[in-house]
Amino acid sequence: RTTFIAMDGIPIDLISMGANGINLSLIVQEADAEKAIRGLHTAFFEGGSR
Repeated sequence: RTTFIAMDGIPIDLISMGANGINLSLIVQEADAEKAIRGLHTAFFEGGSR
């Protein structure tokens, strides 16, 4: 859930989940990459949703 809250407003082109349920890969357009990385970093490492 945290991943998708952090990615709100960023179009996701592809989602792939590893067999172990831990790895989640997301493909976004290059123009959205920095926004996606910052949003995910904030959500997972700074405790916020953006």
